[in-house]
Amino acid sequence: MRAWDRAVSMIVLGSIAPIALMLLGWWGTLGGFVVGRRHGGDRIRTLSAERDARIAAVVSAGILFVLCCVTAWLALTEPTITSQVQHMLGLPFEPTIGLLRAVTLIGGLSLVAVEYFATLATADWARRAGSVGTAEDRR
Repeated sequence: MRAWDRAVSMIVLGSIAPIALMLLGWWGTLGGFVVGRRHGGDRIRTLSAERDARIAAVVSAGILFVLCCVTAWLALTEPTITSQVQHMLGLPFEPTIGLLRAVTLIGGLSLVAVEYFATLATADWARRAGSVGTAEDRR
């Protein structure tokens, strides 16, 4: 592998992809917050509030799923990924590509599930926290 290819791979897989995935998770939770605040005056859960929260959760988790798939594809098609992981983590053995695929699958699906439920929880919390608007709107 050429030095240029190795440098680009390290930048994309080592810094850009994790930061992008982390920021997407925060934006999804922010979406849940916005949906919850929109239904803030509701004292009980309404069908509309639940539907909007589920839509926000599905959209944010779906986008995160696509990004996880792209990132996994980029990482797992790298010819020297097993050696890179061994040296990055300081492992005494070189992991197999099957092990990396399994860990990537479990970790990615767990991340998407946490994103989905965190968005739902944030929407519910924001809805219970109160309504948005001026003091005049609340009179």
